[in-house]
Amino acid sequence: GDLPGPSSESSSGSTSDPETYQIPGGLSGWIPGEIPPPDSTGNIRKTSPRSEPSTPVAPTARRSRRKPIHHAWALMGFNLLVFVSSVCVMTLELTASRLIAKHVGSSLYTWTSVIGVVLAGITLGNYLGGWLADRFHRARTLSWMFLLSSIACASVLWLDQLVSGIARPDYFSWPSWVLCVVGMMFLIPALLLGTTSPLVASMALERSTRTGTTVGNVYAWGAFGSIVGTFLTGFYLIDIWGTRSIIGMTAAALALLAIAISGTRWAFRSAV
Repeated sequence: GDLPGPSSESSSGSTSDPETYQIPGGLSGWIPGEIPPPDSTGNIRKTSPRSEPSTPVAPTARRSRRKPIHHAWALMGFNLLVFVSSVCVMTLELTASRLIAKHVGSSLYTWTSVIGVVLAGITLGNYLGGWLADRFHRARTLSWMFLLSSIACASVLWLDQLVSGIARPDYFSWPSWVLCVVGMMFLIPALLLGTTSPLVASMALERSTRTGTTVGNVYAWGAFGSIVGTFLTGFYLIDIWGTRSIIGMTAAALALLAIAISGTRWAFRSAV
């Protein structure tokens, strides 16, 4: 910006080339690295205003931006895990209302308690799952969460017989007693099932740079699993199998998920 414009006279006194201009001080005014080198007359040729051509991207760089095929299959597997887990949650919720009916009846208090307890368990489980995802090995923790969820679901059948022998204390109101019974039987299974979604989401984000799409797919497949679990249980499973058999099948499905996630840990898989 400090260089003068084209001069009308060259160093020899004749009209200068319109595409050159003089450097103040002649050759002594040339600063290497800042302006192009001068010619023999002490002038430098103007550079064209055309921009430098962009450096072509190497083929290897283009290939590195593409998502590997095994990552795409892994993301589909994570979506399937969330789908099956959500099916199990809704199956447990619908069977809970029928299983608890022989103890506290099938009233508005029963349905309100079941929905509230299951949602509270999922909420606490989501928080716990996010905490575990930041502190422990995610795949190993997820396999343990599926195994514990399976045990908790199977324990509902034992708790069902235990609750039948407990009488309501006089200081408990009826709605409070219904809530207490439902929470005793279904809070822990719902909490453990709620830990799986944050763990799966964090594992999926490790395989993809598209954060929004990945998290959206995990939530979408989870919601789709809840819809399928609701209609499948309400329209088909309860009529065919009954509540106790459905709970046993749910526990078995969660145990199979624990085996599928365990990888090469043969001792864990054999124990499950």
